[in-house]
Amino acid sequence: MATQETYGERVFEVEPYGAEAIPAAERHGKATSAFTLWSSANLNILTWFTGSLGVSLGLSFAWAWKAILLGNLLGAVFLGLAAAMGPATGEPQLISTRRSFSLAGARLPALLNWLTLVGWFGVDIVVGVFAVQHLTGLPYLAALLVLATVTVLAAVFGYNLMHSFARLATWVLGLVFAGMTVLALRGASPAAAGSASPGLFIATASLSFAYLFSFSAVGSDYTRYLPQGTSRRAVAGWSALGGFLMASWLEILGAATASLGTAAHPMAQLSRMMGAFAVPALLAVAASTIPVNSIALYSGGLSSLAAGFPLRRWAAALVTGGLGTLLMVWGGGAFVTVYRNFLLLLSYWIAPWLGIVLVDFYLRRRRGRARRAWPALAAFAVGIAASIPFMDSVLYQGYLATHYLGGGDVSYLVGMAVSGALYAWWGRNAD
Repeated sequence: MATQETYGERVFEVEPYGAEAIPAAERHGKATSAFTLWSSANLNILTWFTGSLGVSLGLSFAWAWKAILLGNLLGAVFLGLAAAMGPATGEPQLISTRRSFSLAGARLPALLNWLTLVGWFGVDIVVGVFAVQHLTGLPYLAALLVLATVTVLAAVFGYNLMHSFARLATWVLGLVFAGMTVLALRGASPAAAGSASPGLFIATASLSFAYLFSFSAVGSDYTRYLPQGTSRRAVAGWSALGGFLMASWLEILGAATASLGTAAHPMAQLSRMMGAFAVPALLAVAASTIPVNSIALYSGGLSSLAAGFPLRRWAAALVTGGLGTLLMVWGGGAFVTVYRNFLLLLSYWIAPWLGIVLVDFYLRRRRGRARRAWPALAAFAVGIAASIPFMDSVLYQGYLATHYLGGGDVSYLVGMAVSGALYAWWGRNAD
């Protein structure tokens, strides 16, 4: 067990804490650290790419930017609520799930989150690998191993290094992406062509929401070291603001460039847009994948501990990174289609789970661990079942989404509302 003097605010020291609550003597930092953490996580080319998807599906830019703002606003609210739990509990997000799901019941969402984050790491790192290849001429496997090694090291060192890197990355990447914004849109204005279909509007908002909302499953992982008396409103506000501003900026930029016909994959398109500044742009693309991927590995490791894996925290991050790297050794494929559906699929379990967790923390205000798993698990299952008719994915198209929403996917809102409402009633029997 770590002692009072083990970790503190030291950056280049492997974080000794894992699944346990952070003791008062180790608490440090300010709520503003949540702003730079979630800013850096969203300052990447994948955010840009997410914004291009609505226009690629046929929505006009005039409606795409409105859908992006709506989706990110909703996603930011839930990210802020999840992050605000950290100072109060001192626990990782999936460990604090035991308060509503019980020790045994929490293993299911923890396992699902671990699998989700292995997938996130694999999906996210591919874009950086393409940038490294364009810069260096390295073969795919060599570029993958270089970028994966750097990312894994950040996750292994843990909380303090990740926050320090996030502060630096927010300013550096922010300036680089600002320059890229000017260069990408110089002398041009977004095209007016495209549809105003309500279904495409909902689908575009869904994609933006799913992208930012997915971070809610790990929100308190990056605020649990803050002093217990830190204002919840401040933590929620700074977390939401960082995520909303950066995700909205780059997604709207992605929609704008897509409307110009310049957002199609791969890095050659980016090089063409950037002209003489192609090299720093590609460097930024490669570097921008490190903060978000280190989040996937760090939180993936914590989730594996919540699922019951008998590992140290740093070893769990290492295993998560290794599996994600192996996944991408043979991955890559039909990137646009796979990524779009991955974003939607991942939210199907997160939304019902979060509905239960937020009701338990903010409304029921439970302090101890639930003794019975069935109220939360039953509400979780019913929430997922209720959301099925509203789903629209490559694996399944719900009747209501297809026939009444024009392919728009609102299953996450339905699942969250149903599971949260049921748990508010059944949760009395979890004590």
